Amino acid sequence: MIDKSQKTIYFLGAGASRASDFSLPILKEFFKGADFMGDEYQNLRQFIDDKFPSLPIEKLNLEEVVTTIELSLDTFGALGGHPEPYIYEARIELDRYIAAKLSIDTAKPCKLHEKIINTELAGENSVDSIITLNYDLVVDSTLYAKSPRRNGDKYLESDCLLVRMYDLLGVTLYVDTGESLSLSREKSNLGLYLKLHGSIDWFYCPNPECGYHQRFSPNRIGSDSSHNRSGDLCNLCGSPIISVIVPPTMYKTFEKFPKLGLIWSLAYRELNVADKIVIFGVSFASSDYYLRWLFKKAITERKNQLVIFNIDTNPDVAKEIKKITGCVPKQYSTLEAYLTAQTT
Repeated sequence: MIDKSQKTIYFLGAGASRASDFSLPILKEFFKGADFMGDEYQNLRQFIDDKFPSLPIEKLNLEEVVTTIELSLDTFGALGGHPEPYIYEARIELDRYIAAKLSIDTAKPCKLHEKIINTELAGENSVDSIITLNYDLVVDSTLYAKSPRRNGDKYLESDCLLVRMYDLLGVTLYVDTGESLSLSREKSNLGLYLKLHGSIDWFYCPNPECGYHQRFSPNRIGSDSSHNRSGDLCNLCGSPIISVIVPPTMYKTFEKFPKLGLIWSLAYRELNVADKIVIFGVSFASSDYYLRWLFKKAITERKNQLVIFNIDTNPDVAKEIKKITGCVPKQYSTLEAYLTAQTT
């Protein structure tokens, strides 16, 4: 049974996806030269050649490429000029390249992640939360497999953890009162699933004048409806939509992706009131300034006692956590070691 008097936050990074059944790539090993031999990513390849002329493709870091392409499309980053037209196509191709590299069978839950994502955590009454920095769908697919269904069919119950995440991304509509400007107070103590850097299956309209610019449209796992793809036209203003892929540097992110402001604010709230935080595969790189700020602010401003567990093969990460938060985490090299310690 879930202990509603205690709140646990599972905070997952690239190391958790790398350790998953799908062995997904981390940021510094994302690009492969063989992927660019054909014409599928010709604009992206031109962008890489133009911006990283002396660096082999295999040496590129995804963080650097995403940041550079966002800066190239920004007025400040372009130094007041207009971006070259091909860069817009390169941005769409980058979306599709990332989605292809992170593609998994969403009908199959991850056996590793199932060790922490059970039916209680995925269900309607969970007070525990999952926060991730990853774009992939490993957590999503595992939550989908563990979520309660209406009458046993494939449609999820309306208030399970995964559906709560979907509901956060747009504007909640009520038949009797219309749009809700704030979060429901009745649900404010329940757990949340928050993806701080976006997701390969979240899309938005980049046109700031468009009514859809302020919301995200997720592709729902298991849905029969046609899913969005990067480059599809916004049905309100006609601009090509793009996926919500945010670099760890977070340059002007809340201006470009307004909805992320809510997601980060909720992450602060969850971390600030948690009794236990389980960090799995998060490097806390110095370039991820906003993440370090989030942890420092949420944990140093808290009132209750906190226990932090860190799961990582690199013991230096625990030193970074202590430097950021002032808390000494309990260190484990694997998820299995952590779980064993909790049962003894």
